[in-house]
Amino acid sequence: MILDYKGLTETKTIPQSSIYMIHGSPRILQNEIEKRIENYYKNYEFLSKKNFILDTDSSIEEIENELQSLSLFDEKKIITINIVSKTLPSKIKTVLTKNLIPESIKIILKLDRQQSSFKKNAFYQMCSKSECVIEVYELQGAYLKNWVKNKLIKNQINFSDELCTSLIEKNEGNTLSIAQELYKLTLLEKDFTNENINKMNTNYKFNEFSLIDAIHDADLIKSYKILDYLKLINVQRPFILFLLNNEIKKIYNLKNNNDCLIPTFKLEKYKRLTSKYNNDILEDFLRFSQFIDLNIKSNKNNIDTWHLLSVLISCFVLNIPSQNYYKDKNGTIFN
Repeated sequence: MILDYKGLTETKTIPQSSIYMIHGSPRILQNEIEKRIENYYKNYEFLSKKNFILDTDSSIEEIENELQSLSLFDEKKIITINIVSKTLPSKIKTVLTKNLIPESIKIILKLDRQQSSFKKNAFYQMCSKSECVIEVYELQGAYLKNWVKNKLIKNQINFSDELCTSLIEKNEGNTLSIAQELYKLTLLEKDFTNENINKMNTNYKFNEFSLIDAIHDADLIKSYKILDYLKLINVQRPFILFLLNNEIKKIYNLKNNNDCLIPTFKLEKYKRLTSKYNNDILEDFLRFSQFIDLNIKSNKNNIDTWHLLSVLISCFVLNIPSQNYYKDKNGTIFN
């Protein structure tokens, strides 16, 4: 089955499937679809959730274990796989094709827009016929206007049709930019007027990579604001952690003359960063990243992951060990 954003949101139920492949952009609409699927299956006691981020060279052993482990009382769970590489890695296609997915597991596979030839490969054909493919595009026309109105109502912001249209035109119909503008509006007042629109700086647009830039600039206040915004628009915590961990690894590898992929035009910036941090503190950041990753997957310590991410960012910006900064409610340093 092949649906789009409109087709999925207009139905009261979610089509039954083992794999939901959300394919396209913008990410904010991908996240909304993911949330809708999760909320639907909560009604059927799919209360456990696991997140994985896959690049071209990432290991998939843990995903394989999840699919192959059998027990008398299988816990119902949703496994979300975020693909950050430009193409869908062959190994994940193989695993999802060759393994029989248990009824107690639902797979949400998220990937950006692919080349047109992607729709001709065997995996896409299999998903479109036997599973559920949800294609995501920018919204247009009445659908976009209704989407904006629903966001305004949800945030309890007073508005008129004229001003709603003005917001869409100002951001050229880009849903991510519109969502960012709405967030800024909630920081001002709850009255959607021309005066308030003019207060909003059109260059004030955040995404996950804005966070990395703010950290590189050692701007802690801006980093906090961006993290709060990413939380508001439901950017996945594992993806943010992946980007932070990736930055730490780049600096560590460059400092120790290990192989690392850094574009030539960014090399000077990273060389400056290597002089800022010593190996001990970078290794501390990497250990703390692992701790956050375990907390996301198991949540056995019942610690707010967004708080842990803000701690990691604080330590990264301020160049201080996480052990000196973070203790749990029992006063125990993480490890």
